[in-house]
Amino acid sequence: MTLDPKLIRVFLVLAEELSFSRAAVRLNVAQPWISERIRRLEEHAGVRLFHRTSRTVELSPEGQAFLVPARAIIDSIEEAEVTLRSLRGAGATQVSIGSLNYYVYYPERRILVDRFMKQNPKVELEIHWGSTEEILPQLLSGDTDLVFCSLDSVENDTLLESTPICTRYGLLMAPREHPFAQRESIDLEEVAGSRVAVSPSYMPRFGRKGALGPLIEAGAEIVPAPEDRRATIEHYARVHRIMCVRSLPRMPATREVNDMVLVPITGNPLRTTTVLWRRRGTRSPSALAFWRSAILLHRIITSGDGEPGYRAIKAEIEKPLAELG
Repeated sequence: MTLDPKLIRVFLVLAEELSFSRAAVRLNVAQPWISERIRRLEEHAGVRLFHRTSRTVELSPEGQAFLVPARAIIDSIEEAEVTLRSLRGAGATQVSIGSLNYYVYYPERRILVDRFMKQNPKVELEIHWGSTEEILPQLLSGDTDLVFCSLDSVENDTLLESTPICTRYGLLMAPREHPFAQRESIDLEEVAGSRVAVSPSYMPRFGRKGALGPLIEAGAEIVPAPEDRRATIEHYARVHRIMCVRSLPRMPATREVNDMVLVPITGNPLRTTTVLWRRRGTRSPSALAFWRSAILLHRIITSGDGEPGYRAIKAEIEKPLAELG
């Protein structure tokens, strides 16, 4: 008997909820219907996928082993469905994306957009740049389909969901004459009283939250640069001989950049995760296709040499420091 994708979908929902009642609510069906589908899947597999008691539901070791290929099967089916809907011309033929201004320098974002456009040449892609305060309301109102933003930009908003794109690490850039420039690394507490130039987009929204929260809590004096562009922020820091922050996907081989020195902070407290946000229940075929592309790209980036295109993508992300965002 061929493995039924419908049974796999039920398995994945129950694996996420670990509750027959919650899975039934999520799928809008009766609880016995869930139990029957899981029983049929286990009969087909010849193993128990879940351990159940009157109070708990847990994945068995066999269920844990089946989880990864099950997700891969459904991912492939959903990707094929989105492609077919796009080919039939169903739904929107364009996708509108909001992005923070400085993400223009992130190679992961550029790679994702380029791959999507090559794979979906008939879809019109629009990217709107702005601050957090500008792009998130556009997403919530439906004026934008998707948004590139940091994970900590949204707090407990049940209307939105995210999928990861990349993780970056915030390093301080100090003038050559700064005491920190002579150090291999510093502790966060040592930045108390130090002036640090940052993007003005950080100022109104994040306060003591987000990527700069640890610096603020440690007592650093946050100084807004004239605009969001990385080059402007770093130029402002060089002119005023103060520090600024540079976010990178890794620690580079060289620490010297344009008369400034990169200084790691112990424990990487300025680490941030870039994600793609969408409204729950999004149905636009083009937006769904982009969402699936983001999931697949993140899987390639984090999986290793076995994934097609991994080496080329890794080389693009790890370009020389002068080209990094």
